[in-house]
Amino acid sequence: MKKLSLAILAVFLTVAAAQAQIVINEIMYNPPESGADSTEFIELYNAGTAAVDIQGWHFTAGVADSVDVSTVIPAGGYFVWTVNAAAFQNTYGQAAGREWASGGLSNGGEAIVLVDGAGVLMDSVTYNDAGSWPTAADGPGHSLALCDATTDNADPANWTVDSTNTGLTVGGTALFASPGAVNTTNCVVNTTLTVGFVGTQTYVDENVGTVTIDLTIQNPNATATTVEVSIGASSTAIAADYTNFSSPTTVTFPANSTTNQSFTIDIVDDADQEVLETIIFELGNATNGAVIGTNNSYTVNINASDIAAVPVPDVVITEILYDQVGTDTIEFIELYNNGAATADLSGFYFDGVTYTVPNGTTLAAGAYWLITLDSVALQAVTGVTANQWTSGALSNAGEDIVFYTIAGDTVDIVNYNDNAPWPLRDDNVAIQLSDVNTDNNDAANWCYATNNAGTTGLGDILYATPGAANTACASPGVYVYSTIDQIDGLLLPGNVPAYEGDSVELRGLVYCADFRSSNGLDFALIETASTNGIRVYAPVDINNYTVNAGDSIRVFGRINNYNGLLQLLADSIDFVSAGNATLSPLEVTALSEATENKLIEINNLTLVDPAQWTTGTGFGFAVEATNGTDTFDLYIDNDVDLFTQPAPTGAFKVYGFGGQYDPSIPHDEGYQLLACNSSITPISSLNLSTQAPVRIYPNPAQDRLFVEAEAVDAIQVYNNLGQLMIRLDNLQGNRQELNLSQLEAGVYHLNIIRNGQSSSQSFIKQ
Repeated sequence: MKKLSLAILAVFLTVAAAQAQIVINEIMYNPPESGADSTEFIELYNAGTAAVDIQGWHFTAGVADSVDVSTVIPAGGYFVWTVNAAAFQNTYGQAAGREWASGGLSNGGEAIVLVDGAGVLMDSVTYNDAGSWPTAADGPGHSLALCDATTDNADPANWTVDSTNTGLTVGGTALFASPGAVNTTNCVVNTTLTVGFVGTQTYVDENVGTVTIDLTIQNPNATATTVEVSIGASSTAIAADYTNFSSPTTVTFPANSTTNQSFTIDIVDDADQEVLETIIFELGNATNGAVIGTNNSYTVNINASDIAAVPVPDVVITEILYDQVGTDTIEFIELYNNGAATADLSGFYFDGVTYTVPNGTTLAAGAYWLITLDSVALQAVTGVTANQWTSGALSNAGEDIVFYTIAGDTVDIVNYNDNAPWPLRDDNVAIQLSDVNTDNNDAANWCYATNNAGTTGLGDILYATPGAANTACASPGVYVYSTIDQIDGLLLPGNVPAYEGDSVELRGLVYCADFRSSNGLDFALIETASTNGIRVYAPVDINNYTVNAGDSIRVFGRINNYNGLLQLLADSIDFVSAGNATLSPLEVTALSEATENKLIEINNLTLVDPAQWTTGTGFGFAVEATNGTDTFDLYIDNDVDLFTQPAPTGAFKVYGFGGQYDPSIPHDEGYQLLACNSSITPISSLNLSTQAPVRIYPNPAQDRLFVEAEAVDAIQVYNNLGQLMIRLDNLQGNRQELNLSQLEAGVYHLNIIRNGQSSSQSFIKQ
């Protein structure tokens, strides 16, 4: 930082020194919740000795917001920005300092830039979910935490994942973070002598004259340390484009000094018509055993001042993939040349991500061109070759993507969003332009891609057409009416629905509650003619619908597999009627694929650890319960009444909706029970004299089912269509065995006849 020496600026100096101590200290960019990330946050810390008023401060990258009122961060104090203040307080039990206005943090990493009211840089961090950055902050429940607020927070070596156990769970995953408090980290102090560049690149005009580049040192030696700076072979500028620099040049750090050192180079302002040129500096041959840090190269990008008029070609952005399950490594942007002639894209560049098109790049008429976050990862999934952008990532909440000519004229712009009227955000599904001749900044002209482009490393299908013509968009409102039985009855290997991505209309009754704690919907839908159900999900509210058990509705959307769970991603909802009678739950003794998306009940349970029942905490909490033989994962959402009630004591039974969360193939673990309202009944309060003395097991069953009861005359098994499938007569003894090997998988109903009276129970055949 350059020092100002004018005495009249003494007051300003005090403020500037204080502001310089405001650091981005903790980042939660991918909290462990499905759908939209409603608990993202950015924490600031005042590492100085004086309070700082951040009124007027605002973000220029990462998210969008400006502090419009006096807001003071005391010395040693914290300030937390969040995407959703209500969700943040509901989760962490504390108020956030401020809710940002728009945008969201990219799961793949991006720059967060904070400036003051005059536009002066206060702090910036370009985090990532790969390379030297801690990868465990991308989804498994940890925030990204700075080890020491006095260290360089631009260096990934100074970051780790927060190890503060909040005692909370989100979506069944434990939450580790410390917003508004001291970070708890397991950092290793770096004592290695390290040298590197300050930053990674700069953009200058050709007539800039002299450019100064700074180098930094950590843990200096008792003797002077030197390092050589050379111009790399990948530079596009030639020797005539610069003067007063000899490659290599030696830079010296004095003994025991942490002061940055610098070197200069003069840029030649010639009359040649040129595209964007680069001078790439590299470090080597450091003395005293010093290692080269992560910032081991520095690029000077030279904007030519003698650019001839550049025609603006008819090149349009036609496809965008901005979100995937897990790490967003295969994000891409597709361009199409809609003109009649080949377009020279040399020196053209993007805003939204950082990338300048290499010299000599052309795009033929009618051809496609791709840039991506990770070209190797995209090719591994799709087999398509793409150019890898330099830095940045696409926001899951939406942003501007702008493509410019070398002269700075706009070629195309798309301001996409993850809310209606844009196609809602959907993991592993690209959005595509329906017609290249339409306005691609109009959401009405975009739809979901439906082409199977390959399978990701997590086993999920990618729907996209990278580098090829987009698939036809379905006409608005066209959905194929289907039954949940049809959708649920056909699974591909890995428990992936065969109808994944299909647009369907489903009908049924609503059960339980809205399991989504913030904006949007997440509820159970079960067909009235069977016991099969599906989870309905939307990241935003749909048609002002409020979830009420017993509602009859029609839902229009797309079939999806989310970590093993069969879902319908809702586009619209039609309300039919309210107050309809709902089914009784199926009593089961195990959780499996057969109990997923069914209303089920488990009897004779006790809590494994009552301390897991954290009444009124977060979005909800997960507890383990056991029947003495098996242990079950029970999830209590904050939208059901059990959330505010004390833990049950003694034995109880519980009913709810069968769920699953298993991100790994073949998606055959992670089965859960999501409790409904008033769904726990203590065993001691049951009127045991009214319970039929009948026991069936195992349930779900495979090839054999046992029925234990006294004085049984006959047993009948019916399917959901009312067809008699099995009948046993003239029975002897109190234990009967049923052979189910000839039955297809599904739900069946037992009719047990004794002394002229009948009783019914249901079971699941796997």
